[in-house]
Amino acid sequence: SLNGLHMLELIEPVWELADELRYRMRKKGALIPVPDLLIACTALAYGCELMHQDRHFDAIARSTPLKILRVTEP
Repeated sequence: SLNGLHMLELIEPVWELADELRYRMRKKGALIPVPDLLIACTALAYGCELMHQDRHFDAIARSTPLKILRVTEP
């Protein structure tokens, strides 16, 4: 159930951070899909830990203070 989850608003600083991060990651040779950038930047803006199973978030976490919790399949 997702009832315990909270919706986080995509405020203007999230969009600005995503644009900046996309540029920085691209310079390092990493092509990150825009939805992944927005998710990561939302977590960064709100100071949330991001639970995931996506290699793109690992790459973002290596270049930012993004806190991640990688979930592995059972």
